[in-house]
Order: sequence, then C-alpha cells, then structure tokens
Amino acid sequence: MALTTGRRVKFYVSQELVALPVLSGTRIYGGALVGQDGASGRARPLVAGDRFLGLAYAGADAVDGTPVRVMLHQHIDAVLDLPGSVPTDIGADVYAADDEQLTLTAAGNSWVGRIVALEQDGRVRVRLRPWASRD
Repeated sequence: MALTTGRRVKFYVSQELVALPVLSGTRIYGGALVGQDGASGRARPLVAGDRFLGLAYAGADAVDGTPVRVMLHQHIDAVLDLPGSVPTDIGADVYAADDEQLTLTAAGNSWVGRIVALEQDGRVRVRLRPWASRD
C-alpha cells in the first residue's frame, strides 16, 4: 500500500564507520584489510579468498576470547602499497592476498576495490568497497 503520511526511516551514511563482531581468538590491527570468516561470518584479518569487509579504523583484540567489535571504514579511498603498479593500472580491479598485501591477480585472492589514482609508482589510491556492495 502506498504511503498516506510521512514516516521516519532509520538510515546510515555509507561513509560512517561500521562495527562488526570479531572472530574469537584473533587480533586485527588498525589499518588492516578485514575479511569475513566463512564458517562464523565474523571479522578477521583478511585471508586470501575471504569476502572483503573493510579497512580497520582501529585495532580489535579477541585473542582471549572476549567478544569485541572492530570499527571498519568501508566506502573510502585509501592510499596503499601495490608493488609494480604504474599509471596504466588506473581503473584496474585490486585484490588482497592477506590483511596488508595487494595484488592485481584475481585467482585465489579477495576483491577489495579499484585503482582510482597512482600516488607514485608502487603506491595507489584504491576505492575500497566491501563485498556486500560489489555489483
């Protein structure tokens, strides 16, 4: 049925930080690429093949089993190292092999976004996008 009066809708600006539960027994460092553990659905330092969740705003330590959440940036441009990158890589898909290492190789890795600018050879600006918003 169509609206017949105004309503209030809860919403989030997409650039806000997102808090997600961390996999028990793990530590995520600030600035780490964060992936989703396939078995539990919880956040962990990204492992090749994980679904990408975001970039850790700050660290989160669940090593002792205490439930914690990690604060993540999701829709941002981040300047990161990508060895071997050159100007012709602008627009290329970027993948992660772990919570730090980026690559242009898709096979076995996790898609994290696209190169939007080259800061200098080997250092790129990547438009990060979590898997949930990948089209």
